Amino acid sequence: MKTKIIIIIAAAIAVIVACALFFFSNETDPDADDQKSGSQTANVNQTIENEDSSNFSGTVLDAQTNQPLAAKIIVKDDERIVKTTECNASGEYSLSLNDGEYQIAAEYPGYVARGKFDVFHPIEVDGDPDASENILLWPEAQIKGRIVSEDEGVRADLRFFYQYDNSDAETYTFQNISTDEAGKFLLKGAYGGVLDIEITAENFVTQKLTDIELEPGKTVDLGDIPMKAGVTVYGIVTDAATDKAIAGADLKYIDRNGKVLMQTTSQEDGSYQLPATDMKNIRIAVTADGYKNIYDTITPHDQRRYEYNIGMTKLTGIGLVVSNQTGRDPIKTMVTVTDIASEKVVHELEYENGYYSLEDLTGGPYLVRGVSADKLTEATARAIAGTTTTLTLKPFARLNVQFVIKRDNSPAKGFYRYIYKPDDGEEMTTNWTPIPDDTALIDNLMPGTYIIEARPDSFWEKTDEHPGEEHISRSGVIPLEMGETRFVKLVLTTGGTLRGKLILPPRLSKKAVGAMIYRYDGDDKHKSFWAADASLSQNGDFTADQLPEGEFGMYVFTSDGDVGAFTGMKVDLNGDLSMDLDMTHARKETESGVSLQIPRPSWTDEEWDQMSKEEQDKKTSEAMKKLREWMKAMEEQNKYQSAAQNRAGEMMNNIEE
Repeated sequence: MKTKIIIIIAAAIAVIVACALFFFSNETDPDADDQKSGSQTANVNQTIENEDSSNFSGTVLDAQTNQPLAAKIIVKDDERIVKTTECNASGEYSLSLNDGEYQIAAEYPGYVARGKFDVFHPIEVDGDPDASENILLWPEAQIKGRIVSEDEGVRADLRFFYQYDNSDAETYTFQNISTDEAGKFLLKGAYGGVLDIEITAENFVTQKLTDIELEPGKTVDLGDIPMKAGVTVYGIVTDAATDKAIAGADLKYIDRNGKVLMQTTSQEDGSYQLPATDMKNIRIAVTADGYKNIYDTITPHDQRRYEYNIGMTKLTGIGLVVSNQTGRDPIKTMVTVTDIASEKVVHELEYENGYYSLEDLTGGPYLVRGVSADKLTEATARAIAGTTTTLTLKPFARLNVQFVIKRDNSPAKGFYRYIYKPDDGEEMTTNWTPIPDDTALIDNLMPGTYIIEARPDSFWEKTDEHPGEEHISRSGVIPLEMGETRFVKLVLTTGGTLRGKLILPPRLSKKAVGAMIYRYDGDDKHKSFWAADASLSQNGDFTADQLPEGEFGMYVFTSDGDVGAFTGMKVDLNGDLSMDLDMTHARKETESGVSLQIPRPSWTDEEWDQMSKEEQDKKTSEAMKKLREWMKAMEEQNKYQSAAQNRAGEMMNNIEE
């Protein structure tokens, strides 16, 4: 008996040891997982590489500060994500990818791409060992606020949709969110650009907020947004003869011209609920296939919920809805109904906007044609008995364009034109037209796409010496349909701006100080005096405006020849360059101490006209003498320019550090 027990125990121990050995061999065997996985698909970080794979690298940077971001990198092909990786602390990443075309993106908390079209960037891997792609991310924009009614929070739904973002994506819905119980909301992860908000809440009138401008890294606080109480119309739609529910009936609020304000559709049980409205007399239209349209006006008085049950009658003839929007007031429409088979006109009459039942028309099909009384537009539709057809006559499209200056959003003066391309035609460009005020209403436009171009009248003009200096602002592509009006805000740039403060030592504080801006042209660093004098205030603040893009320097001088030279100031059209310039080391740059200011005539035009010929010759001789002295002084100062530039370079390095 003891022997059997010993044998059983020994066998059990052997099994346990064998299992342990098997377990640990699989834990330590680097090929064990591959053997177990068999033909399973590799995950996104295990892209199968072949002999044609290449390294691809780059850096992820904050677009505003140029600081590196330790972001996550995502690479995808046409079908799936093929690889992900993490950047190091310096924002650098490196990937090994098979040759081919990919899309690459970066993700980092609190940061977004420039816009919808800028999330993924196309890249091509083709064996180039230096292939790289630096990716810029912008600090996210945010919007917050509180929906209220009489200072009480209201729970509401918000729909955010862009008019355009910084990557010029056209109007699209960005995000839908809901407030908390206190009515508060916070939208995160937004792009820079212009968007609108639609706010809906039960028993409150839908509200729209438009033209909200977002900037990267900033939060727009809309504060308290009051909602206006309204009446909610609800009920059941049924067949008047059978009392059966009608599903799919369209119910609309309309204005007196037939324009749809809000709408909904009845459910399977015939029930419906329209959004709240603040109209005291509510015009309502009800339509359903095979039934006569209903147009009615209801007055709910002070009720917050108004029950409106509807019984609809079967349609035997043709229902006709005329919606003529070509005039500000309702305009008459000549309607002609033609039997398509016989090509015979069976009905012709002038109608105002509204619903009509043509009971005497049976069978079909018919061609229904409407022409506006002003004969500018027309509409046609095909109809058979037992159906309702709608003739919608729309006016031409319009563009309402607002022109503003980028720097301070002030109204812009200048010229504009537009580029029009019909859906099936060639592109056409209009002539330059003066901006009437700060807004231009471009009317009588046909369907197609439009691009608005504008140039301010305060910008420099092209010359033979400086071709291509004229700056033109350009909108994105704007699609237009008949009857549509689009608002466009076009930002114009009047040039770059260099501004800052002169730090003056005590010995110069009481002297008259001037400044001159010069621009480096071309590879030879030739200097041309673009903006004559910089505007200086008594406390040393200076501004040089309307500058072209490029590298500039500045001479600061006193009346008796003290001069400071500052270089390496790069100006672009997207913002102001601001810096302090230290005049502590200013010195006289001419041996003679002649002022470096350009000599100006000391007489007015009126005084010149009253001078005799001898006096004019004498004045001219004196002016030429001063001009020659100024030119000699300008030549003399060249020997000091190198030292001044070195001092300015040291200052710029200190500023950058």
